[in-house]
Amino acid sequence: MKILTDARNANYNISPVSIPEIQKALKQNLTKFEIVMEAFLHSKPKETAYAILLDEEEEQKHNNYSRKVFNAKKAALEWLR
Repeated sequence: MKILTDARNANYNISPVSIPEIQKALKQNLTKFEIVMEAFLHSKPKETAYAILLDEEEEQKHNNYSRKVFNAKKAALEWLR
């Protein structure tokens, strides 16, 4: 499965303390798929930072999951190919 999430206009209302809860939900859903590639588009500093924090944690925990943060849609689509 390949996913493009456009979060350039997102305003995250979470704290870093919530990241383990997000990771738990992600882990439960990843078992349903052989491979998942997810590209996130971000343009705001706080939201980009949260996405990168989650990247670093998740890449190490799940063999079937790859995610990357981008600020350009073209680059994100190329990575997903």
